[in-house]
Amino acid sequence: MRLSKGLSRRQLETQAEVPHGIISRLESADRAYPSVPVAMRLARVLGVTLDYLCGMYEDDESEWEPAAGDLVSA
Repeated sequence: MRLSKGLSRRQLETQAEVPHGIISRLESADRAYPSVPVAMRLARVLGVTLDYLCGMYEDDESEWEPAAGDLVSA
């Protein structure tokens, strides 16, 4: 999602006001779960809901399913 928005890791960290290196750790699964405040700031900058960022979205039949490449392991 970050790449589709044309953002480098550093740009996303700066815009979301999150600690340096956190995006790298999240993307490499070195840290699988961001804090809620960090997740909220990332969702805002990426233009998605917190549910979407956590890997949940509503499909055509209104059932919740994990999104591919989610941040949270099931």
